[in-house]
Amino acid sequence: MLDLLDGTLQLEGRDGALDDGPRPVAALIDYGRILEPQLESARRLDAFLRGREPPTDVGTRFGRLVEALRVGDATAAGASQRAIGLGIYGGDWPGDGEHLKSRVRRMIPLAVALIRAGPRGVLAGRI
Repeated sequence: MLDLLDGTLQLEGRDGALDDGPRPVAALIDYGRILEPQLESARRLDAFLRGREPPTDVGTRFGRLVEALRVGDATAAGASQRAIGLGIYGGDWPGDGEHLKSRVRRMIPLAVALIRAGPRGVLAGRI
């Protein structure tokens, strides 16, 4: 765990990975989880390794979080995925290639995590 000015960065290794000394560091992306927080962590790691300030892309990040809060509110009110998609994003349901349906499906777990983390978790960059 590395304590940085804007939060912490956790590095995980495999058992015995450092027994023979230092090793190269690489980011592993898990496509079964929300992608953007993982990419943000990789960007922060890259900045740390290069001795630079971590990037801040607040506009995109917070815009997505506001979108997730809207989805969370709609879900809490009992709205269906279809109602969320049409009400928040508009367009056709499910849309060409079902992109709208996929977008709503991806937003629901983010909304749950966002609500669970609360404002402090968001400001600390845990979401």
